[in-house]
Amino acid sequence: MPTPSRQAPKQVTKKIAANLKRMRRESGMTQEQLAAIAGVSSVKMIEKRGSAEIGILYSITRALGRPLAAVFEGVTPYDAVDAKK
Repeated sequence: MPTPSRQAPKQVTKKIAANLKRMRRESGMTQEQLAAIAGVSSVKMIEKRGSAEIGILYSITRALGRPLAAVFEGVTPYDAVDAKK
């Protein structure tokens, strides 16, 4: 049976990054504006990598007026399993 890996697999981080970017664009904010409102130093690398501490993701989604769960939209349990193990 496959086992979950310790680091988020690429398909998970890619979906998170895409969701963050889409939500920001839908809000009409620039990366700099969102970072300032969320109280984080940068949004650019998070949108590129799709990984950040949960507290940072929470701050960003709150600044966007969205629930934290929105960044995980489209992520399935199968995305988080490393099938090679």
